Amino acid sequence: MLRFLFLILVIPRLYSGQTIQDCKKRFHTYLNFREQLSNRVEFTSDAIFFLNRKGQKELAVYQHEINMIAEFFENTTPAEQMEFIRKKGLTKYSKRQRDSLWILMDDDKKPSKRKRQKPLQGYRIAIDAGHFAANIQEARLEQKFLAIVKDSLRSPGDTSFLFEAELNFITAQLIQKKLEEAGATVFNPRKSKGLTALGCSYADWFRLYRERTLDSLQRCKELSEERAQQLKLLSPYKLFWAFFRDFELAHRARLINQQKPHLTLIVHYNVDEQNAPWIRLSSRNATMCFIGGAFTADNLSKTESYLHFIRMVLSNQLNESEKLSALTVTAFSNRLQINKAHTEDIDYLNDNCLKTNSEGVFSRNLMLCRLINSPLVYGEALFQDNVMEFDRLLQAVSSTDKTPLTSRLASVAECYTEAVINYCKNK
Repeated sequence: MLRFLFLILVIPRLYSGQTIQDCKKRFHTYLNFREQLSNRVEFTSDAIFFLNRKGQKELAVYQHEINMIAEFFENTTPAEQMEFIRKKGLTKYSKRQRDSLWILMDDDKKPSKRKRQKPLQGYRIAIDAGHFAANIQEARLEQKFLAIVKDSLRSPGDTSFLFEAELNFITAQLIQKKLEEAGATVFNPRKSKGLTALGCSYADWFRLYRERTLDSLQRCKELSEERAQQLKLLSPYKLFWAFFRDFELAHRARLINQQKPHLTLIVHYNVDEQNAPWIRLSSRNATMCFIGGAFTADNLSKTESYLHFIRMVLSNQLNESEKLSALTVTAFSNRLQINKAHTEDIDYLNDNCLKTNSEGVFSRNLMLCRLINSPLVYGEALFQDNVMEFDRLLQAVSSTDKTPLTSRLASVAECYTEAVINYCKNK
């Protein structure tokens, strides 16, 4: 059941008012990948209509309702949102009804206005350090590692390994320290190298929790009995790709959303796609950032993704994500001396992304970008397999406990910190 509270005063909001034209522009700029969603939303002069899979209008959002419903979708559960859609339908809310739709929970999306001693005081920031592998077995499972033969003619057995998960985690720790020094409260769903967001390694999850997890999902109707039994029989490698990868990412998003962050930083490092299978070094390098969007038609077949789509259309989280990401990729480019990526240079940017108005920033249909409920930046600072970057990164992780403040990872952390501080100055 939805809970309502009648208010006399309007609660101050984090974001400015949104118009139908704002929402329409956001839909076409960030969300409607190759026109695949044109039959799922209709914009008129007075309302936005969301259509179900049969093409029937099931939710109307009128101009005077946009702010209220946007905030509702930022602060409620999927079950509450589906119930809201069922009850509201195509009706137009009065001012009294709009003011009554304030969920009984803390309005935590607006940073405190108390006098700040530090630039980020009052802000909650989540940092997701991508992937989790800390050894070659799990790195091969995730397929997120480099095994570079630096001089195959003179020393064919001399192979250097680099795990992206380790780079991400060390960088996240450096960012966290800098943000906390600036006054922010920081949350990271991964607590240690080698651990997933579930608090254990994948090997331990497979051995200790696999059957318990699948049985639980079967009992709550998330999995059919047949599917659960099929998954139980899979090898660790096949189960990772058939189930665990998305299951763990969804858990990361839930943990982050529970913290109600004002911003989320998703930390990754890239590789040169033309250099596969990444056993040699490349001369190419580029820096880029991703935000949510670029939905395809099949995304909206899942209820949760459909609800996130409504949130993204109505709120200006995508616009704010572009601002944060533009500041981040500019910091990457300036501080690291790397050119910003362009769609004509990299196939997946052209094939899977929507270009934004900010150079080096792209809407991409990545799971975390879709599920996390805050402005965010998904950073890809550099190519790990670049001939100069590889040695710098190896040097940065050569010490297991301490990373020199002058290392390449520390420079990347400075970029994120600079972008966050500059972004929050304008809030």
